Amino acid sequence: MRKLTQIFAILFTLCMFVAVQPTFVTAASTSNASQQSNISDKININSADIETLSQLPGIGKKTAQQIIDYRNTNGKFTSPDELLKVKGIGQKKFDKLKSLLTV
Repeated sequence: MRKLTQIFAILFTLCMFVAVQPTFVTAASTSNASQQSNISDKININSADIETLSQLPGIGKKTAQQIIDYRNTNGKFTSPDELLKVKGIGQKKFDKLKSLLTV
């Protein structure tokens, strides 16, 4: 009788583990999906404010302000490539950013 109780306890524990596991997988998948969603949202360099621009990799508040100053002086960007004309943004930095930007 004792072995039957132990077997039942083991089976119950396994069933509970299997029943709970999809919840953890779903939560992890949802978290990854929301991160991917944030990554896939492109930033419009013609309308982004300093806070939004400074969230881009390699762009601090100083460079974000230079982007806004350039935009205010020269008008809207016609393509993301125009960021190369902004002081502080070279080809290397732009290559990291271009997939995150839109006009």
